[in-house]
Amino acid sequence: MWFDARAKLAEIRGQSNAATVPLVTYLVAPYSHPNSEIVEDRVRAADAAMIALMNAGYMVYCPVCQWHRAALFYDVPTDAKYWREQNRAMLERLDVMHVLRLDGWLDSAGVAEEIRWAREMGLMVAEMDPLPAGNR
Repeated sequence: MWFDARAKLAEIRGQSNAATVPLVTYLVAPYSHPNSEIVEDRVRAADAAMIALMNAGYMVYCPVCQWHRAALFYDVPTDAKYWREQNRAMLERLDVMHVLRLDGWLDSAGVAEEIRWAREMGLMVAEMDPLPAGNR
């Protein structure tokens, strides 16, 4: 489903205790879509992936999970432009990125931009498949 980046990061950092130090990951997933049901499906899939990563020992930041409901409740924009600075600032503070390969991820300008940022920052980028719908 995804690789455990702890050993690789320990090697890069020359740390012997990195296997016990939780990595902080940025979970990126496609979000925007004209069909609100698809947006909700994407949010649920990202929620499930976030929990799976947390259960695997990661600390997780996921803009889709953490801001979707608040944006709707407080009537703030949900487009990538509004969240760009917030997301980049968070990414700069993290260890690794996990990309949730939902339908549309290869076509998402936001996902592509965040992957590009991660690579420019020298972060490892791991891809992960979504959990089956029955497990969300």
